[in-house]
Amino acid sequence: RSSLVIYKTGPGNNREILVDITLDDDVVDRQMKQTAEELSRTLNIPGFRRSRIPYRVVERFVGREHLLGQCHEKLAEPALRRFMADRGIENPEAMTLENIDIDPVMYRFRLSLEPYASLAPDYRAIRVEPGALEMDEEQRSRARDELLQASATREESAESVDWGDDVILDGRSVVLDEDMEETDEVILDESGWQISLDRDHPLSPPGLEEELLGLQSGGAKSFTLTYPDDGTSVHSGKTVKFDVSIDTVMRQTTPEWDREFLVRVMRPDGEATESFEELEAEFWTVREQQWTSNILNGEIEEAFERLEQNAVLEIGEATVNNQVQSAIETRMQGMRQYGVNSLEGYLRLTGQTEAEYRETMKVSVRQELVQRLLLWEFIREENLELPDHAADEVTQAVNETIARVRETQADATEEAIERFREVHTQNVTSERMHQFAVDALLRMVTDGVHALPSSSAPREDAADEEAAQSAAETEATEEASDA
Repeated sequence: RSSLVIYKTGPGNNREILVDITLDDDVVDRQMKQTAEELSRTLNIPGFRRSRIPYRVVERFVGREHLLGQCHEKLAEPALRRFMADRGIENPEAMTLENIDIDPVMYRFRLSLEPYASLAPDYRAIRVEPGALEMDEEQRSRARDELLQASATREESAESVDWGDDVILDGRSVVLDEDMEETDEVILDESGWQISLDRDHPLSPPGLEEELLGLQSGGAKSFTLTYPDDGTSVHSGKTVKFDVSIDTVMRQTTPEWDREFLVRVMRPDGEATESFEELEAEFWTVREQQWTSNILNGEIEEAFERLEQNAVLEIGEATVNNQVQSAIETRMQGMRQYGVNSLEGYLRLTGQTEAEYRETMKVSVRQELVQRLLLWEFIREENLELPDHAADEVTQAVNETIARVRETQADATEEAIERFREVHTQNVTSERMHQFAVDALLRMVTDGVHALPSSSAPREDAADEEAAQSAAETEATEEASDA
């Protein structure tokens, strides 16, 4: 630390420190005179030749504050770098100059430090109850029924009204007096009134649906109902005469579980040569894979939640903001293939302001950041290293990508390709290490009962990573062209 620089630190927000740097007057004066001499080569001051203008004249001409402003880069940044070197701060997330005092010269910086994570000493004791990785018959039956219900359609029916139908009708209801004569109080007078006959959600007054049962399109009926005295309706205790005429009866039609239905689900283009049994076997294979993936993902999420409960985590706001910006850039790289070329255009489609969009993303981005920090701390504690076969997979994946770049980007220079190879190798290695560590964590919390499928780890951000990789390949080409 230089004896001519005084440092004072104070707390900022989480993972932030405030640094006040006060510079000795002699240091400031020397730099200002040097800067004034450089400025004198470009100034036009009557009565003076360029490069021969006295310091005090330059200072009066441009102003002391302006002259000092020209010195910030050479005064403040070296002093801040020395402070960071003394404290062992290598890669801050952000460095913000917040304030400058003129007399004496003092700079206030806000340093946002890298996030910090530390697992609880007993993290190896965390256990998650393993779920069943195969669907039983009850679960299969429920999945089949849910799919059939989701595929059901409502169509106009000529049959009589029944429970579960939607009915469109014209209706009028009038309150009756004690002599059962109509009064002037009209409760309902509506055309195109649509109601659903749902046993679990009855309409008011009670018995209205039952009066409609059995009617058909074009049918009409008059009937009297009474609102209960102890009910919550404003018409409690009143007797009402209804006159209704049915316009349309809409009935839900649920498809059959047959070959035609499976072709529609499994082969949207309508082309299929397989039998019903073959299509059904394929359907359940896919569903079983989804089921297994959901079970494993749920166990992994629970493992991370348990790790986070007792871990020490410190994440600065600047870190989250940087990750949000990175996520937005990755998202926009993927959106360009759909013709959305700017964040402003995307926001117009979603109806959000940029501030709202960033705040929405902060929740998921922070959770991803927390999991990543916990995982890399788990890797460090467990001394995990990629096995040889995984390292070979990295090399193969990188070589395949490089081959695609050479094939599609003939103008790419070797220098650009090698730069891309280095970055891409780091990315693929990090991805494989993530997969390997998640598998190790899953094995630990389930006592080895469950592990990830060997092909790949369940990852929700696969689409974004694919878009980022495609953009990285394109960037290699652009760098090559610039070269």
